[in-house]
Amino acid sequence: MNIFKDKRFASVALGHLVIDILNGQRIVILPFLSVLMGLSNTTLGIVGSVYVISAALMQPIFGWMSDRWGPKWLAAGGVLWMGIFLSLALILPGWVGITFLVIASLGSGMFHPAGAAQATSIGQESRDNRETVTASYFFLMGQMGYFIGPLLGGLLLNHWGLPGILVVSILAIPLGIFIAASLNGSRLGSTAKVIKNPGVKNGAKLGWVSILALVILTAAQSWSTQNISNFLPKYLSDLGQPATYYGMMVSVYMLGSAFGNITAGYLGARYDKRWIVLASLGLAGVPIALFVRFIDSWWLVLMVALAGFFLGAAYTIVVVLGQKLIPGGMGLASGLILGFVFSSGALGVAFTGGLADLWGFDRVFLMTAAIALVGGFAALFLSRDEKKPS
Repeated sequence: MNIFKDKRFASVALGHLVIDILNGQRIVILPFLSVLMGLSNTTLGIVGSVYVISAALMQPIFGWMSDRWGPKWLAAGGVLWMGIFLSLALILPGWVGITFLVIASLGSGMFHPAGAAQATSIGQESRDNRETVTASYFFLMGQMGYFIGPLLGGLLLNHWGLPGILVVSILAIPLGIFIAASLNGSRLGSTAKVIKNPGVKNGAKLGWVSILALVILTAAQSWSTQNISNFLPKYLSDLGQPATYYGMMVSVYMLGSAFGNITAGYLGARYDKRWIVLASLGLAGVPIALFVRFIDSWWLVLMVALAGFFLGAAYTIVVVLGQKLIPGGMGLASGLILGFVFSSGALGVAFTGGLADLWGFDRVFLMTAAIALVGGFAALFLSRDEKKPS
């Protein structure tokens, strides 16, 4: 793929891979600690939510800083920050370690707005404006990180306990230096644009309808995704499955999401993005609803992969639409939409944790399927996708 010959893109894409390998350790660390420390599902959901929200709330600020001073130190510093504080979380016991795990998430908050803005702007610079393609490859690398992270983390955790995951955090040090060198002098301007529907006279009203629809479908996609990545491992752990198994299952989910993401990236460059989101979120509800039916069968692997594919297909489209709808610099727009993606999903997970204690996981996954369907139908109220001239 020629885009990886661009040094700027290669550095942020590789950074996204490693930052989400590190992020993915949370998925195996927290279920492990919940058993060790006797944490309830409610507490597990709250800790997972605080981890995500801590990074999400800072992303608009980090995005604004990226617009003002360039992405170099935010992208590089985010990787280094996360590696250092994750390492501390692994060697310190109990709630002290959990606190450093949450602090580590701020590195993810630093990296994502700068990296996403850089990736999308590179696509916009091309003659055929392939913004969804470059964005999808950027997010593909993050999803591959989430695929590799839990799988690798589960294996290391089983063999050497929490200190074994230090092998992963060491990756951050040389990569942070590489990113800083690759983005030297890079700067983003105010490239985010507001989408307008030329077919309706009352553009302001239509704009607010589109924004509300984007809020609903973004929250639905993120909440559904976070429910699966946070509570499917806990469900399997409660059933007596080892960390290797539930880490592998989350990796299957992320692999499916990666394929869905890259597929939607190419489709988004050719077709109306509304219908892609409608189809992907609508279809996602089917395999999610079947999780419990196949929980003791290897058919669960297929259901998890399909759920990841369809939910992942909506993700890149949602972010690119958000970058267009939000005025201002691309870094700020990226920070706002990504911050909302992460925080809305995290708030949903905190709510879901309480429901899991009251209802059990059977009903929680049925509810998750319904949330995805609602998000899909919200896409019908987005303004018609406008294509820029080549």
